[in-house]
Amino acid sequence: MHTVTRIITSILVCTGAIHAADTPYYISADHAILRTSPGGPGTATIRENTEIRVMEIQGDWVRISLTGWVQKLVLTASPPSEKSGKTTGELPAGNGFYYRNVRMTDEIIGTRIAGEILNRGDQSGQLVKFLVQLYGKDGTLLFSDHMNLADLPVGSTVPFETLVGTPMTEIDHYLIQYNGGY
Repeated sequence: MHTVTRIITSILVCTGAIHAADTPYYISADHAILRTSPGGPGTATIRENTEIRVMEIQGDWVRISLTGWVQKLVLTASPPSEKSGKTTGELPAGNGFYYRNVRMTDEIIGTRIAGEILNRGDQSGQLVKFLVQLYGKDGTLLFSDHMNLADLPVGSTVPFETLVGTPMTEIDHYLIQYNGGY
């Protein structure tokens, strides 16, 4: 019986399956939305590399120790120091630009989105345009607008902030893309 248990455990680990246990897991996306139930309204965002414990699994959803639910795809069993090839929270925006440390804050009139844009390209930008898109849990585009940032020399990191009229509870994920500049 112990051999069967070990084989099943090995299969779970090798296939990347998530299982409820005392094993710590970490948020692998730059942010995850904590929900009241699988697919339910969002209550908070959780930053990348936050350690959590799995309490229960229902299909593609995992109830975690922070009293809420997140999708399986935002979890990893690897501690942050064991990840390779990715700087914490850094995602490509295109044309040598990256974004990181993005956080969403629920405001009375919508959602405030703030973070940093990094220029890792080989050209400085005097005025650079980025497209910000917000999506609902069913994949529907909720919001799309441009954000202009001035003075982005090569190697620089520039903070950004924008306020959108979409309530944070309706936002499932976002995308920031380079959209031109000079």
